[in-house]
Amino acid sequence: ACSSSTQASVEAGMDGTATDRDVLEEKLHNPSASPISLPYEFLKDITCNFSTEQELGQGGYGVVYKGLLRSGQIIAVKKLFDSYLVKDDGFQKEVTNVMGMKHENIVRLVGYCAETRGEATKLPDGINVMAEIRKRLLCFEYLPNKSLDKYISVFGIPKFGLVRLIFEAEQYHASVYVCSEESSGLDWNKRYEIIKGICSGLHFLNRECHIVHLDLKPENILMDATMRPKIADFGLSKLLGAQKSQTIIHGSIAGSLGYMAPEYFRGVVSPQADIFSFGVVIIEIITGQKHDYPSSTALSLQHQHVNANNGGTSTEISVQQYIDNVLAKWRNVFQEEQKYTSPQTYTEQVKEFITIALECVHPDSARRPDICEVFERLTGEICCCRKMVLLSVQPLELRFHFKTPHVLGFSSMHLNNHTDDAVAFRIVTKGRDKYFPGPVHGLVLPRSIYTLRVAMLLPEEEDNRFTIKLESTIAGDQYKRPEAEGSSSADDYNCLFTEAKNMGRKVQQAKLLFTVAHEVSFFDDEHTVNLHEQ
Repeated sequence: ACSSSTQASVEAGMDGTATDRDVLEEKLHNPSASPISLPYEFLKDITCNFSTEQELGQGGYGVVYKGLLRSGQIIAVKKLFDSYLVKDDGFQKEVTNVMGMKHENIVRLVGYCAETRGEATKLPDGINVMAEIRKRLLCFEYLPNKSLDKYISVFGIPKFGLVRLIFEAEQYHASVYVCSEESSGLDWNKRYEIIKGICSGLHFLNRECHIVHLDLKPENILMDATMRPKIADFGLSKLLGAQKSQTIIHGSIAGSLGYMAPEYFRGVVSPQADIFSFGVVIIEIITGQKHDYPSSTALSLQHQHVNANNGGTSTEISVQQYIDNVLAKWRNVFQEEQKYTSPQTYTEQVKEFITIALECVHPDSARRPDICEVFERLTGEICCCRKMVLLSVQPLELRFHFKTPHVLGFSSMHLNNHTDDAVAFRIVTKGRDKYFPGPVHGLVLPRSIYTLRVAMLLPEEEDNRFTIKLESTIAGDQYKRPEAEGSSSADDYNCLFTEAKNMGRKVQQAKLLFTVAHEVSFFDDEHTVNLHEQ
């Protein structure tokens, strides 16, 4: 509550702002309402002149205060730091266009203030002058359960390690500081729903709003009264176009240490940076342990170990061992708690989620899944941005017959382009390049069928049956000429797909089964698959 003197000031200003209060309170009852412009004096009133008693927290862009309305309802008022000198016209436009979108997993903006006021200001040399000071404030729905980080680091179960994922010599590793503390808190079902909710909100931002968050972390994920996660601060990087305080700074880069994708240090911004951050968040939610990264800006991208604090011991384990440790901890929980009626089912959920998280934190952005693939795998829903299947593949299984070990085997498949654009494709032979001496990429012209004849060398015995991905994406202008199809090298296609993924463009994939046939067989042409967006 306000102090008595401050409260008197608030009441004195009630009459002039009563209409604003009524409008705002009405907006709070209408989730579909657009954000409204609010006077600065009104926001001073409801926050008790921005008193420290009303302070909810401080972030990279400003201080958040509790605003109390006459009805007793509360809103969160973010007072942006004065260093963000955003012009009035640009601020209002970006607020309404960028931050006015609505989603159940996005913190809802209900109002804003953009005023320029003349105030007496003392210059560094001690001279008092009258200066124009821009006031920038944002009003959001109030979420009583604060931010997700409060539940990860304090109430998480099971707590068993500080994890830093690294990548070395084409293999994942994890450095884990093992500790024995376990405490009760969020159960698996709640963690499961929180992860899915964050994913849904991030999918909405990246795909439907074309916004890259750039600072996704537990502190920017707020929890409502039912523990539903809502992403906050999602539009501020675009809105303010400035660096944050309390962040790692590198040139024009602003972000939070431990959640920044490696390419972000080089100034490369894409939706895949958010995927990396989301992967770290998933790991923290599942392990119940907040990461403990060094706070120095000199942190190397090749940093391979976390700091082992409190007398702990750091050990490097393989990713499979890491996954096994995670599953072992949760398996014990599922077996001990009666409410988990099928421990095996829950364990499989944990395995799928932690596997996805590890894929998300891959240091190569092109090798991370995009938000549509993550969304579909985590939620089981079809990505709404999947407007059209680029290619359908027939058959799904390619069988190769070898008469002698040193003679090539051949198999064919048909790629049907359903679009009015040329579609580039490639077979991703990662780890098995030696089996494929010929080209496994090409261009399918609009509304046409391409027959690809794949040549393969006899694989090693343990590789007689394996799965490979076929990727497709809309080709650029340089690929659309029929004569260009034969002139583009594998490197050209690799560059095309890397660029498409980095820029968040549609890249679809199909899984193909390659088998070594022991006798000549015919393809089953009755099975057709639609490529799923990656």
